[in-house]
Amino acid sequence: MAGAVLLVRHGPFPLWVKAGLLFSFALGYQEAVVARSYVLLPPLLFALAATWPARARRVGRLTVLLALLAGVSLHGLLIAGSFAALRAWELRRTWRRLDARRRRHHLVAGAALALQVAVTAVVLWPPADLSPLSAGWDLRGESILWLLDRSLTGTGWLTAVALAATVPWFRRTRTLALWALPTTVLLLFLALKYHAPHHEELPFLVWVTVLWISFGRDRGGDDRRLRRVALAGIACVLAVQVVWWGRTYAYDWTESYSGGRELARYLATLPSTTEVWTADWPALAALPHFDGNVFDNFNSGVEPSYWVWRADKTGQLDLAVIDAYLNQPDVWVWPVKFDSEREYPDLPGYRRVLLVEGGVYSKDRVVDDEAFVVYERVVP
Repeated sequence: MAGAVLLVRHGPFPLWVKAGLLFSFALGYQEAVVARSYVLLPPLLFALAATWPARARRVGRLTVLLALLAGVSLHGLLIAGSFAALRAWELRRTWRRLDARRRRHHLVAGAALALQVAVTAVVLWPPADLSPLSAGWDLRGESILWLLDRSLTGTGWLTAVALAATVPWFRRTRTLALWALPTTVLLLFLALKYHAPHHEELPFLVWVTVLWISFGRDRGGDDRRLRRVALAGIACVLAVQVVWWGRTYAYDWTESYSGGRELARYLATLPSTTEVWTADWPALAALPHFDGNVFDNFNSGVEPSYWVWRADKTGQLDLAVIDAYLNQPDVWVWPVKFDSEREYPDLPGYRRVLLVEGGVYSKDRVVDDEAFVVYERVVP
């Protein structure tokens, strides 16, 4: 809501662009519905865009916004670091013309931002026993061009048209580096380290932020033609984004985002003495509907009922299907998170009693299943 208010009241765009952005997939769904820390990025980025033209005078405000942006997530840190580096490069050329007071302001601001980043790094530095799920580099990841395409239109030629229309505008308004550096850094990180579908909107938010700054620099004259071309490129992106928004909302209205609630309803009908096992962590989606843990092979059936990100996963799920068969629990839950897991097993001595469907939808497709198959032990 804060990001929307900033956009409507202070954005330098025509009304139709503001409306399209509000109903884009990125702002109208991903950052408005999905409860992740990234929802803080639109208001911070938009406030940064509104402040950037006065960056020489609003040193304190700029520093606070960059520090807050860096504290949202590692992605926010990369964006904030890129903007800070470009501002430092600007100061390199104008430093000699600054008086002592302004130099002192910039030095204090730079030191404060560096200290904030250093403290954040110390707080978030991974412990030695952290789960290695995202350790190392993912050199098999998607290409940066694919990620950039998915952030804008998902159709290669249309993304190329949009960039061909807006990049000359960035160059004309001297904002090309503001777009290119944070976008490149983000794409490299997502391609080489880790990315999920909810990360694909980050380059889009950077693109919108720099468009905000560039439209604020519109001086008329020869800029008018490039401005119209840039608006045409924006229209290409928003046309797709609004369709994505509509399709995702339609899916959420008619389908189940997760089968966790229906699974919980079934588990709530079982006697308290029933021994329930699950084969993997997605079944934890049922736990928010209970006061505590209901799976006997997760943390030995006691608290905590949340996932512990230790490397050894001591006391958490025993993932071996054969153990479930040997221990003969009364009920066994098989989560379906990926298509490959839809080949769920036939367990001797058990019968399938429930299939709960669910799917995490993003833009134009289901990106993750969240379905569950439930087995009950057959009593001779």
